[in-house]
Amino acid sequence: MTKFAFEVPHAHLEDFEDLQDFHFALSIHCGIKKYKDYYLDQSLNSFKRIWLDNGFNERGRADPVALLVRYFIELHADKVIAPDSTRWDYTKLLKSFYRMALYIPSYKIVIAANSLMAVDAAHLHGIRDIAIPFRSRSTWPEYAKDRLVGHHFLGLNSINEIKEFQPSSLDTSLPIRLAMKGMSMRQWHERGCPRVGLWFKDNPNYFETKLSTPVIDLARSNIIQLKEVGK
Repeated sequence: MTKFAFEVPHAHLEDFEDLQDFHFALSIHCGIKKYKDYYLDQSLNSFKRIWLDNGFNERGRADPVALLVRYFIELHADKVIAPDSTRWDYTKLLKSFYRMALYIPSYKIVIAANSLMAVDAAHLHGIRDIAIPFRSRSTWPEYAKDRLVGHHFLGLNSINEIKEFQPSSLDTSLPIRLAMKGMSMRQWHERGCPRVGLWFKDNPNYFETKLSTPVIDLARSNIIQLKEVGK
């Protein structure tokens, strides 16, 4: 069964808390007191695990190791995504992982593997917590896609990939962003899961958005539909 975490606008963290299987906190927002306090409270008073993301997808560059380590400790987080980039080869990704491991136990660090070679290198080094970015895995050849099975998926490409590859966990904001456009998860699937207008660059103020009650209701319905696929 796939476990899900959803990145939601800051004003609505509590509106979706009951639907989160685990929490996916973004380091790029941890400088905001209300945001950080929310996840710290969840860490101390909830049984749900806290993952700290490095912010690459949202900003195009990952936060540095020192800052990630600081927020990881302050939040009492369970996992942290090591700094990565779609432009890095597997040697740079491994170097980033081991730089993090100087300060945090390695079993708490997740490596973002952007290629088949990166996945294989992680396995050879005994790294088991592997996250695969949505942009990267969509380009992999069919014969190699069995190596997607059971890993964490960074972002969502389609409904079918959940059914086919059964990721152990997945983080996404798409159910909420679809709702903001008045679209259900079913409609998105039936239209071929298009990305047009759904990138963060299309709505740079997403995290500052305040949602109406109908949009919240549709977003919650989308999340519930998506979670049904992962069962």
